[in-house]
Amino acid sequence: MARHDRSCSSDKGGLPQTLPWHYVDTDTKFSTYEKMRDCGNDLCVTEKLPEMEKVLADPKAAPADRLVALKWIVHLAGDLHQPLHAAERDHDLGGNKVKVSYFGQDRNGHENLHSLWDEGIMNHERHLVVGPHYSIDFARAREEADRLNAGITPGQAAFWTDDLSIGTVHDSVVKWTDESHALARGVAYGALPEGRKKDLGEAYTATTLPVIETRLQQAGVRLAALLNTALSTP
Repeated sequence: MARHDRSCSSDKGGLPQTLPWHYVDTDTKFSTYEKMRDCGNDLCVTEKLPEMEKVLADPKAAPADRLVALKWIVHLAGDLHQPLHAAERDHDLGGNKVKVSYFGQDRNGHENLHSLWDEGIMNHERHLVVGPHYSIDFARAREEADRLNAGITPGQAAFWTDDLSIGTVHDSVVKWTDESHALARGVAYGALPEGRKKDLGEAYTATTLPVIETRLQQAGVRLAALLNTALSTP
């Protein structure tokens, strides 16, 4: 998923115009995504993911364009399933402006709610370590991926993708956006303690970790379905 500042290497490597593609700021006072209100310029994850799916599915598109689209699909499918990539509250940029401490640590004052959902909770609970330039221990990450994958039943996988086809990608992506938005409202924000100072620990983790892991599972299953749908097009 995207880094806690909601950017990625492409944004800082000459493509800053792609920064809005990673999220959609649907305010928590609304219950669902609406395109004209939330993404009228089409520059958000909910519109860009189906757009890239169309490019990948087009056998007449240039191979280089299809490769770029493939990379974006992998990235944006993950972003979309992180609840705080589909919500904001009081213009807080998806929780980036919500300062928190987590088990007594605040990373010198730079910890925020969005970063906890991007990586902090999983890293703490599953002993994952992010190194310089967001390098990771791939062997350890693979262990966690295998564990999550093993926990997905065939029935769950079918249910999570039952409405996805080449003609319904946009509708499915909107549905997934609304799922993330609801989880942001009810869990990411909803489980926060009262008061300005947000000291988070066991109670917040117990509520949020199952949601985070389920969203990772759903993102993986749906990514596979998106790719199968696009690449099976004649």
